[in-house]
Amino acid sequence: MSHTQQCVLPGECGCQVAGVRYWPGQKIKMDCDLCVCEQGKPQRCQPNPDCSVHCGWSSWSEWGECLGPCGVQSVQWSFRSPNNPTKHGDGRVCRGIYRKARRCQTDSCDQCYYQSRLHAVGERWRAEPCQLCHCLRNITVQCAPYCPYAVTGCSMGL
Repeated sequence: MSHTQQCVLPGECGCQVAGVRYWPGQKIKMDCDLCVCEQGKPQRCQPNPDCSVHCGWSSWSEWGECLGPCGVQSVQWSFRSPNNPTKHGDGRVCRGIYRKARRCQTDSCDQCYYQSRLHAVGERWRAEPCQLCHCLRNITVQCAPYCPYAVTGCSMGL
């Protein structure tokens, strides 16, 4: 509708943004974008060169897991991203590192000693004909009755 409340062609429609009226072809500043009023809507939006947002870094992530075989020196990583906020317009790009490392020590190679044999923490094995044993984190061995012969029964009467 025109200012006299008459119907107009779509190309002659104005735009209304945040309560402000714009004429067809007029530039509209929307946040950090410059748009053109066309067919009643802001269109052909592009970054506003006068609007500069400098890049900023996110916080550092938690340190990652210390990976590698047991009992060795290894490396763990922390990361950050250039998105707090992301650079816009003529703003400065983020400079600096996006990852950092520190040395770490993997868990020790603790072992359980059971019946003259060494077993790694977490390892399970059969002992005797009817026992299942497990090497626990506190370097103790836990054994429980186990019967692989469900039909015939175990020789120990289990």
